[in-house]
Amino acid sequence: KRNGEQYWIRKSTEQAVGFDAPDIDYLRRQDISLVLSKALAETFKAKPLDPKRYFAKYLLNFAEQRKLEDQVSVS
Repeated sequence: KRNGEQYWIRKSTEQAVGFDAPDIDYLRRQDISLVLSKALAETFKAKPLDPKRYFAKYLLNFAEQRKLEDQVSVS
């Protein structure tokens, strides 16, 4: 499933911004593309009234959870 997700992300990104965009490689990094893919999927499933806000809150929550996990692992 992951390879399929990565393929979809790569293809849709290439179609949206083209092959020559310098930021594509950065967004293709697995740690970034998987988070963005999950955020988009969750936004699609929830179908919120304000999808941009939902998407942004998902990413902020993800970042906060990651910080908490890092703090616990350091302790």
